[in-house]
Amino acid sequence: MRTGVFEPLAIASLARLIGSARESGAARVARWVLAIALVIFGVDHFLALGFITSLVPAWIPLHVFWAALFGAAFIACAMALTFGVWVVTLHLPRTLGFYGIPGAMRRVSRA
Repeated sequence: MRTGVFEPLAIASLARLIGSARESGAARVARWVLAIALVIFGVDHFLALGFITSLVPAWIPLHVFWAALFGAAFIACAMALTFGVWVVTLHLPRTLGFYGIPGAMRRVSRA
């Protein structure tokens, strides 16, 4: 059931992120929804390891290895995505001097 709900949400989030390069509140929400979906997909790989293993084609060796690897990869991708959102949200404005923190770049006004 989780997959049935989060697969369409993940696809819609990806479509939103690909559809526009402009940063917006909808893009931020799409990133978070995608990250949550990726964690759920990764956890599902481990909870249903036997079922996921049965989906791997017979010609591919090490079925359990691949199912577990991709479960871990889903979780790692979600962590990278949330870390990226955190870096952009926290560090980019500081680097551009918006917070008035010493050592950050300052905007220079030209007269």
